[in-house]
Amino acid sequence: MNAFSKTVALLTPRERFHGGILIIVLVLMGIPEVAGIASIMPFIAVLATPVLVESNKWLNWCYSYLDFSSINSFLFFLGVMVIAVLVINNACKAFVSWYIARYTNMCRHSMSRRMLASYLCKPYVFFLNRNTAELGKNVIAEIDKVVDGALRPFIDIMSQGVTTLFIVTLLVVMDPLLAVSIAVALGITYMLIYAMVHKKLSVIGDLRTESNEGRFQTADDALGGIKEIKILGREKSFLDRYSVHSERLSDYHTTFGIVSLVPLFAVEIIAFGGILLIVLQLIYVRHSLTQALPMIALYAFSTKRLMPAFQGIFSGFASIRFHRSMLDVLYKDMAEREVLKPAMDVTEPVAPLPYSRMLRLENISFTYPELEENVIKDLDLAIAARSMIAFVGATGSGKTTLMDIILGLLKPERGCMKVDNEVILDGNIRRWQRNIGYVPQFIYLSDDTVARNIAFGVSDDEIDMKAVERAAKIANVHDFIKELPRGYKTMVGERGVRFSGGERQRIGIARALYHDPEVLILDEATNALDGITEDVIMEAIHSLSHGKTIIMIAHRLTTVKNCDVIYVMDCGHIVAQGKYQELMQTCERFRAMAKMED
Repeated sequence: MNAFSKTVALLTPRERFHGGILIIVLVLMGIPEVAGIASIMPFIAVLATPVLVESNKWLNWCYSYLDFSSINSFLFFLGVMVIAVLVINNACKAFVSWYIARYTNMCRHSMSRRMLASYLCKPYVFFLNRNTAELGKNVIAEIDKVVDGALRPFIDIMSQGVTTLFIVTLLVVMDPLLAVSIAVALGITYMLIYAMVHKKLSVIGDLRTESNEGRFQTADDALGGIKEIKILGREKSFLDRYSVHSERLSDYHTTFGIVSLVPLFAVEIIAFGGILLIVLQLIYVRHSLTQALPMIALYAFSTKRLMPAFQGIFSGFASIRFHRSMLDVLYKDMAEREVLKPAMDVTEPVAPLPYSRMLRLENISFTYPELEENVIKDLDLAIAARSMIAFVGATGSGKTTLMDIILGLLKPERGCMKVDNEVILDGNIRRWQRNIGYVPQFIYLSDDTVARNIAFGVSDDEIDMKAVERAAKIANVHDFIKELPRGYKTMVGERGVRFSGGERQRIGIARALYHDPEVLILDEATNALDGITEDVIMEAIHSLSHGKTIIMIAHRLTTVKNCDVIYVMDCGHIVAQGKYQELMQTCERFRAMAKMED
């Protein structure tokens, strides 16, 4: 019941409503199921004892009402009716199978989308301590396992349970003692087997979850670091690590598969032995094999249908027990991230926040989770619109953290950020970000065309190729792209593996300029470029400086010589500020940095 409640909690109200409709459909499905089994009795009875057409009032009424001329024609009619009922029954089964498949797969889609949406809507700080391979596994693989290992088995249990109930009810009507005996024998057999294996299923289910996590992590490490692995010759090491987790996972699934099938072998012996006992009992009671044939046929058909029903119920419980640990993990993860609700729209368009005068950071402080010391401490800063400023300083001085606060990725613990005197809060942070074009130090390129990487995230029918080419020209990458085999339609390869670091960086700069942003932020964005290309791009960026606000983190001081203001940072503070020549005269730390480049 705990697993059932958690599985239901993963569904939206709409999905629960449709689940209720599905239960009603499953209950109604019991009617053609019973009709299909019961329809064989009249046919076998008349076949064995033709005189029943005269002695049985229902058969006699049907024979007379439909005006049959002979027993053979009536028998043919009964045979056709049996086939018709079976066809209808199987048609109903096909519809229910489609309904179940449609329902479970739409639940899979919904849960997966809500999980991904919850991750996309999380603040940037959430991703700093999370493994992306684990997040991807949760969105795709673990959702699949929970749907196939918990939700679908619950539906199967209900479906087979309804079938069992209707068939046993039919048998009770025909022969109460015999029916109860069959149901109890099969039921006790399955319950005893389940009692023996359910703890084992829980243990291997927990181990399965651990092994699967190790498998995903190792594969992600191996493929993500393939360049270094090739150079160091570590292929075997990663392959061995993967093999350990993968082999264990295979063993656990094999054990689960065997445990799920064990009852089938045992029950076949009981079932067929039981049928023989039923034949002997009916012959003994009725003193005639001919008279017993209809009941024998009924019980034979019923037992044949009851066996897979009981097996389906057992397999459902076994699957839920095996996947319970994964269900618990996913439920906890989705509950903590508020995924237990309909997926939100994470791409609602908003208008840019007006920025025409000043960007202010007032008394800003920030500490990363699980760290005690502030990375940014009581910092005050004012950046005039359409100015060009830069932050310099040693590694760990707080430059990137400060940039992430300006980008709206990190939320300061104290202080506030204002744009033209409007405080930036959760409600308007997206509007502020609409003003920004951002170039990180390490450019992510998707395995897609050059054009789609520049117009990143824009649908094909909305891509403005004029804007793509304009941005590429400013980034000094247009000529390179035109020489590619398919120009802007050329595939860049996974993470841009087919391009050099400088080419990837220039595509990243073009991406930032595609939307013609009011604010351009460059986080050591020219480090991967050669000196000539850097000079060309910096000249293009300087030409934009009178119409845009440009904020830079620079490693090489030669790129900041023309900035309006340069801020020198150390330990989360701004320790000096001014133009390049001013700082060369007044700031010893800045002179030391410049001397290191000579």
